[in-house]
Amino acid sequence: CDPEAAQIVMQAGFKHMAMVPLDVTHTALVTNSVLNQIESKVGPVNKNFSIMVKELMLFFKDSYAKTFGFNNGPPLHDPLAVYYLTNRASFEEKLMRVDVECGNGMCAGQTVCDIWEYSTAQKNCYVTSKVDVESFWEAMINSMALAAKNSPL
Repeated sequence: CDPEAAQIVMQAGFKHMAMVPLDVTHTALVTNSVLNQIESKVGPVNKNFSIMVKELMLFFKDSYAKTFGFNNGPPLHDPLAVYYLTNRASFEEKLMRVDVECGNGMCAGQTVCDIWEYSTAQKNCYVTSKVDVESFWEAMINSMALAAKNSPL
Protein backbone atom coordinates (compact mmCIF):
# COMPACT_ATOMS: atom_id res chain seq x y z
CA CYS A 1 0.00 0.00 0.00
CA ASP A 2 1.43 3.37 -1.02
CA PRO A 3 -1.16 6.01 -0.10
CA GLU A 4 1.06 8.93 -1.09
CA ALA A 5 1.57 7.54 -4.60
CA ALA A 6 -2.16 6.91 -4.95
CA GLN A 7 -2.93 10.48 -3.85
CA ILE A 8 -0.42 11.83 -6.40
CA VAL A 9 -2.29 9.91 -9.10
CA MET A 10 -5.63 11.28 -7.85
CA GLN A 11 -4.28 14.85 -8.03
CA ALA A 12 -2.56 14.44 -11.42
CA GLY A 13 -5.39 16.02 -13.39
CA PHE A 14 -5.94 13.20 -15.87
CA LYS A 15 -8.70 13.81 -18.42
CA HIS A 16 -10.43 10.58 -17.42
CA MET A 17 -9.67 8.52 -14.35
CA ALA A 18 -11.93 5.79 -13.03
CA MET A 19 -12.14 3.55 -10.02
CA VAL A 20 -13.88 0.19 -9.71
CA PRO A 21 -14.10 -0.13 -5.91
CA LEU A 22 -14.35 -3.32 -3.88
CA ASP A 23 -18.10 -3.02 -3.41
CA VAL A 24 -18.39 -3.38 -7.20
CA THR A 25 -15.73 -6.06 -7.70
CA HIS A 26 -17.31 -8.08 -4.90
CA THR A 27 -20.44 -8.50 -7.04
CA ALA A 28 -18.61 -10.36 -9.84
CA LEU A 29 -17.83 -13.59 -8.01
CA VAL A 30 -16.51 -16.86 -9.39
CA THR A 31 -19.59 -18.87 -8.42
CA ASN A 32 -20.29 -22.54 -9.12
CA SER A 33 -22.45 -21.37 -12.03
CA VAL A 34 -19.48 -19.48 -13.50
CA LEU A 35 -17.24 -22.54 -13.06
CA ASN A 36 -19.84 -24.66 -14.88
CA GLN A 37 -20.00 -22.11 -17.71
CA ILE A 38 -16.21 -22.18 -18.03
CA GLU A 39 -16.30 -25.96 -18.25
CA SER A 40 -19.14 -26.05 -20.79
CA LYS A 41 -17.94 -23.19 -23.03
CA VAL A 42 -14.16 -23.43 -22.76
CA GLY A 43 -13.85 -27.20 -22.33
CA PRO A 44 -15.01 -28.12 -25.85
CA VAL A 45 -12.47 -25.66 -27.31
CA ASN A 46 -9.50 -26.97 -25.32
CA LYS A 47 -10.07 -29.45 -22.47
CA ASN A 48 -6.60 -28.98 -20.92
CA PHE A 49 -6.93 -25.20 -20.91
CA SER A 50 -10.38 -25.46 -19.34
CA ILE A 51 -9.05 -27.77 -16.61
CA MET A 52 -6.16 -25.38 -15.90
CA VAL A 53 -8.47 -22.35 -15.61
CA LYS A 54 -10.96 -24.22 -13.44
CA GLU A 55 -8.19 -25.49 -11.12
CA LEU A 56 -6.80 -21.95 -10.76
CA MET A 57 -10.27 -20.62 -9.99
CA LEU A 58 -10.90 -23.39 -7.44
CA PHE A 59 -7.57 -22.63 -5.72
CA PHE A 60 -8.48 -18.93 -5.67
CA LYS A 61 -11.98 -19.78 -4.40
CA ASP A 62 -10.58 -21.93 -1.57
CA SER A 63 -8.01 -19.27 -0.62
CA TYR A 64 -10.64 -16.52 -0.48
CA ALA A 65 -12.98 -18.72 1.57
CA LYS A 66 -10.26 -19.52 4.12
CA THR A 67 -8.75 -16.03 4.30
CA PHE A 68 -11.72 -13.70 3.85
CA GLY A 69 -14.79 -15.87 4.42
CA PHE A 70 -16.04 -15.58 0.83
CA ASN A 71 -18.15 -18.73 0.65
CA ASN A 72 -19.93 -17.90 -2.63
CA GLY A 73 -16.73 -17.51 -4.63
CA PRO A 74 -13.89 -15.02 -4.99
CA PRO A 75 -14.03 -11.67 -6.81
CA LEU A 76 -11.85 -10.93 -9.82
CA HIS A 77 -10.64 -7.36 -9.20
CA ASP A 78 -8.17 -6.79 -12.04
CA PRO A 79 -10.24 -8.36 -14.85
CA LEU A 80 -13.19 -6.20 -13.82
CA ALA A 81 -11.04 -3.05 -13.97
CA VAL A 82 -9.84 -4.06 -17.45
CA TYR A 83 -13.45 -4.78 -18.45
CA TYR A 84 -14.29 -1.17 -17.57
CA LEU A 85 -11.75 0.00 -20.16
CA THR A 86 -13.45 -1.94 -22.94
CA ASN A 87 -17.08 -1.94 -21.77
CA ARG A 88 -17.69 1.28 -19.87
CA ALA A 89 -21.39 1.21 -20.78
CA SER A 90 -21.79 -1.90 -18.60
CA PHE A 91 -21.11 0.19 -15.49
CA GLU A 92 -23.02 2.80 -13.53
CA GLU A 93 -20.63 5.58 -12.54
CA LYS A 94 -20.50 9.09 -11.16
CA LEU A 95 -17.84 11.76 -11.43
CA MET A 96 -16.82 12.90 -7.95
CA ARG A 97 -13.94 14.13 -5.85
CA VAL A 98 -11.73 11.29 -4.60
CA ASP A 99 -8.77 11.63 -2.26
CA VAL A 100 -6.59 9.08 -0.50
CA GLU A 101 -6.05 9.09 3.27
CA CYS A 102 -2.29 9.49 3.77
CA GLY A 103 -2.20 9.45 7.57
CA ASN A 104 -0.61 6.73 9.69
CA GLY A 105 -3.80 5.44 11.27
CA MET A 106 -6.12 2.59 10.57
CA CYS A 107 -7.53 4.36 7.48
CA ALA A 108 -4.17 4.86 5.73
CA GLY A 109 -4.64 4.21 2.02
CA GLN A 110 -8.43 4.44 2.14
CA THR A 111 -10.04 6.21 -0.80
CA VAL A 112 -12.47 8.89 0.31
CA CYS A 113 -15.22 9.56 -2.23
CA ASP A 114 -17.26 12.75 -1.89
CA ILE A 115 -20.58 11.14 -2.79
CA TRP A 116 -22.57 14.05 -1.31
CA GLU A 117 -20.56 16.73 -3.18
CA TYR A 118 -19.54 18.61 -0.04
CA SER A 119 -16.06 19.42 -1.31
CA THR A 120 -15.37 22.47 -3.43
CA ALA A 121 -12.32 20.72 -4.88
CA GLN A 122 -12.50 19.70 -8.53
CA LYS A 123 -14.09 16.32 -9.26
CA ASN A 124 -11.30 14.01 -10.37
CA CYS A 125 -12.52 10.43 -10.71
CA TYR A 126 -15.39 8.42 -12.15
CA VAL A 127 -16.39 6.02 -9.40
CA THR A 128 -18.37 2.99 -10.45
CA SER A 129 -21.24 1.79 -8.30
CA LYS A 130 -22.60 -1.13 -10.31
CA VAL A 131 -21.64 -3.47 -13.15
CA ASP A 132 -23.69 -5.73 -15.40
CA VAL A 133 -22.26 -8.93 -13.92
CA GLU A 134 -23.81 -11.19 -16.55
CA SER A 135 -22.22 -9.25 -19.43
CA PHE A 136 -18.87 -9.25 -17.59
CA TRP A 137 -18.88 -13.04 -17.27
CA GLU A 138 -20.02 -13.47 -20.86
CA ALA A 139 -17.06 -11.38 -22.06
CA MET A 140 -14.67 -13.07 -19.63
CA ILE A 141 -15.67 -16.59 -20.66
CA ASN A 142 -15.56 -15.65 -24.36
CA SER A 143 -12.02 -14.35 -23.79
CA MET A 144 -11.10 -17.60 -22.06
CA ALA A 145 -12.46 -19.59 -25.01
CA LEU A 146 -10.41 -17.47 -27.42
CA ALA A 147 -7.30 -17.97 -25.29
CA ALA A 148 -8.04 -21.70 -25.15
CA LYS A 149 -8.27 -21.84 -28.94
CA ASN A 150 -4.78 -20.34 -29.25
CA SER A 151 -3.17 -22.14 -26.31
CA PRO A 152 -0.57 -24.88 -26.83
CA LEU A 153 -2.00 -26.83 -23.86
